[in-house]
Amino acid sequence: MLHTEMAQFGLFARQLIKQAAAVVSTLPKDSDRLKWHSRLQACLYQSENRAMELVMSKDFRTLSLLGESVADSASLIGHFSDHPGLSDADQHGLDIALANVALIHSRAKRLMEQADNVVPFPVAASA
Repeated sequence: MLHTEMAQFGLFARQLIKQAAAVVSTLPKDSDRLKWHSRLQACLYQSENRAMELVMSKDFRTLSLLGESVADSASLIGHFSDHPGLSDADQHGLDIALANVALIHSRAKRLMEQADNVVPFPVAASA
């Protein structure tokens, strides 16, 4: 059951990450923000790859790696939105991207906690 849920979550996360990446691709790329823009795009690309890995592998290590890369993306989005000079539309887009990434991160944490609470099925002792 948990493996199916992880695969579904991976697909869901990938869609939200793609939306966030689409928003980031429309942001201005002036010289002050270019470094942060490139890092954020790379981090979102890595997060998208981790989400697809989760769909294929359905393992907890990949889920943990996805959570870490999404947390890095959230940090970079926060840093990017701190720069002055963004239009209201750009700021709104960053807010949506941050909300998407935060949703993925909280859901990944919940899946990890859920996995930690699973009690293994007892194995019968051999005679």
